[in-house]
Amino acid sequence: MSERIRCFVAVTIDAAISRRLEREIGYFQLAGADVKWVPRDSFHLTVSFLGDLEPELLIDVEEQLEEAAQGVARMKMMVRGVAALPDLDRPRVIAAGFDGDLDKFKNLQRDLKGRFRSLGIRADKKIFAAHVTLGRVRGDRHLDELKTRLAKSLNRRFGMLSVTGVELYMSDQGPKGPIYTPLKRFSLI
Repeated sequence: MSERIRCFVAVTIDAAISRRLEREIGYFQLAGADVKWVPRDSFHLTVSFLGDLEPELLIDVEEQLEEAAQGVARMKMMVRGVAALPDLDRPRVIAAGFDGDLDKFKNLQRDLKGRFRSLGIRADKKIFAAHVTLGRVRGDRHLDELKTRLAKSLNRRFGMLSVTGVELYMSDQGPKGPIYTPLKRFSLI
């Protein structure tokens, strides 16, 4: 039996936006809260989480991604605002949000969910709201100061993201957290 591969489909965040998000993390770090911050090279916009797959299934997944991408026009999405999820009173995840072509993005998500289901891949039941995770709250230390800083970042703009394709990623757990490796890119029309 072959070893399963943890995979997801995502949009890579471009370097300029990633640098701005990293600077914002620096501002949040000054609060001294107990947060595990995501490194800049791991920023992404998840389209679909696939879970642990048999390697043989990757060919079928790639075919479905290729077909789906050929039916979707490129998108523009503004990376905007930083918020706490599920909410500011109970912050567990710190994330930047998106404005723009969200309907196109949601249509792509729905299409892929159906395609992956036809392959026997059980889609995550959660509805993926468009966001890029910046950090995960681990404890209650200095949360009030972090919340104050987050409130000041609700409407901050980080740049326009041109979504020209999606990537199939592999995720490995490393000693310092997950390591994301792009396997293949699929261009939108």
